[in-house]
Amino acid sequence: MNPSRSYPVGAPVASRPVMAAALAAALVLLARAVSGPGAPPAVAGKDARVVKDASGLRLQVDGRDFMVFGMNWDYFPIGTNYDYAFWKQPDDFIEAALAREMPLMKAMA
Repeated sequence: MNPSRSYPVGAPVASRPVMAAALAAALVLLARAVSGPGAPPAVAGKDARVVKDASGLRLQVDGRDFMVFGMNWDYFPIGTNYDYAFWKQPDDFIEAALAREMPLMKAMA
């Protein structure tokens, strides 16, 4: 990591190595939490599709409506609000915050 490197506001994720790595790690943790270690994906080999009708859009698996349960994580230091931009912080700050937060998320799975 080059701490003197600055990235333009709105830079694509791929241009920020720490951000790209953090997102990849979060997706891996989420996949493991949902399916369990070494387990195949929950809908492997099944007919999964998005259905659109008069009631709106919904996911169906094998012709039956399928509810996906999940959660959303975001980092807001005490004293900040919705306007706080975590991914625009310096890479070392992002790395430290993720090092604290991701083990907590993994422990909740």
